[in-house]
Amino acid sequence: MKDFDALKDLWSAQRAEPLISFEELRRNIKQQRSSFGKRLLSEIITMTLVATMLLLLWIYIPVNLWSSHISISILLGCCLYYIYNQVLDYYDIRHHNELKQNAAAYLSHLKIYQRKRHTFNTRRYQTYSIFIGLAFILYLPEVAIIAPLWQTLSAMAFTIIWFVISWRLMRSYKRREQERLNAIIDNVERILAQFESSK
Repeated sequence: MKDFDALKDLWSAQRAEPLISFEELRRNIKQQRSSFGKRLLSEIITMTLVATMLLLLWIYIPVNLWSSHISISILLGCCLYYIYNQVLDYYDIRHHNELKQNAAAYLSHLKIYQRKRHTFNTRRYQTYSIFIGLAFILYLPEVAIIAPLWQTLSAMAFTIIWFVISWRLMRSYKRREQERLNAIIDNVERILAQFESSK
């Protein structure tokens, strides 16, 4: 009997999730989408600046080896690939809003978008990293020719450290991005649940 009373007290202590108005949820979703879009836009601008700087360095600083030209081409290709994907995702998250017309279709779109971003941040990022590593390896003979041994070894150590740091940062980046997308999806699901309960 004690267990039943304890279970009854526990059951009555639980509260149902409070209903939030449709407008408030819509405002939260819009704010979360805006925040996500601003982050994508800042990444686009940063990578565009990096690609521009890389192109200017390639034009104005003489490069001696053919492997260095291939290396810089690979780096520019990686930058352009990243910019292209981020622009598509920015457009998708900022301009695709079916919430007013059909919340279920919007939820389905968000889940597909979330899977697409997960794929981009895992498998495609690994391929992207492999190409950047290849570019650094191809550029290393250029550094070895023009720099003393200690600078060449320092460049190699810096590259390895940079890859390790990037890998760790990417893990936290993926987690935060998934949390942001989950928050948007949860709000849309709450709207759908409120519509279902009001029928």
